[in-house]
Amino acid sequence: MIKNYFFRFYSGIYTIYLILFFKNIELKGRILSNGFYTVEVSKHAKLIIKGSITVRSGTLIAVRDNGILIIDNGCFFNRNTSIVCRKDITIGKNSIFGENVKIYDNDHKISKGKVCRNKFNTKKIWVKITLEALF
Repeated sequence: MIKNYFFRFYSGIYTIYLILFFKNIELKGRILSNGFYTVEVSKHAKLIIKGSITVRSGTLIAVRDNGILIIDNGCFFNRNTSIVCRKDITIGKNSIFGENVKIYDNDHKISKGKVCRNKFNTKKIWVKITLEALF
């Protein structure tokens, strides 16, 4: 029970920190959490959260370079979800992501033990309700 109060307090303080110190973050609600999460927004990037969202521990929301990430109201991100945006990602209202989901709009390769950027082509994709991807 004390843990729940701690993370409510932490979420509130972290949200205030993001609003006060990052002018490129537009937040029209709250970020609710039951664990530690990370938000990274580069100087020329923009994060727009159109309402309240819920994130679980280990979630990473990163907007890099000149990227624009838009997350609509009511979204839920389970443990260890990563969203890394360098160009453009939009997540619709009430979207739910399970544990360990990774969303990238960029690619990389490893060459001689070093991570190098790779040129790639992107296309819009739509993930619809009740999608199940089984491998």
